[in-house]
Amino acid sequence: LEREIEEEKIICADGGYNLAAGFLERVIRVVGDGDSIKGYEIENPSPTEKDYTDGETAIRLAKSLGFDEASVYGATGGRSDHVYVNLFLLRIARDIGLQAKIITKEGYIIYKDKGEVVLHVKKGDVISVLPYAGSVVVDKSDGLFYPYDNLELTKTNTLGISNVAEKSLVKFEIKSGEALIFVSERALK
Repeated sequence: LEREIEEEKIICADGGYNLAAGFLERVIRVVGDGDSIKGYEIENPSPTEKDYTDGETAIRLAKSLGFDEASVYGATGGRSDHVYVNLFLLRIARDIGLQAKIITKEGYIIYKDKGEVVLHVKKGDVISVLPYAGSVVVDKSDGLFYPYDNLELTKTNTLGISNVAEKSLVKFEIKSGEALIFVSERALK
């Protein structure tokens, strides 16, 4: 793990169990097909041949157990295709009514669509807003070095990367589209 798990209850997605060694007393369930786990046998494992990931199984289980929020650890390490598909977990979570974030070495990643975005950060944190699918239009920013004023971000420009928080409360509006928001906490450098 790149950061210590802060949450009190943990659902491990298959090999995630291997990463949770120091936190096993907080593990409430282990899900997946069992192809990456060591020293543990999953009760009722998923079939090996399936069209969903163990991470998606864990997200859906969290919602079915009544959780409203989830933090996903270990999603940005490993194979590149796994890192890419793990970003989709944020949208899947939103679609089922679960607020989720991916915890990274330097901060976190969240998914947002149309509406106001409010971030509680530290002054100097680096904030990147990137389109999730197609383009995203951001507007009415407050607390950022580079203001968002009806700014369209597409996958063919890099305007949304490496903005800097000038306040501990950053706000902006997503007028249209969907975005992944990356927050890099400078205090960790």
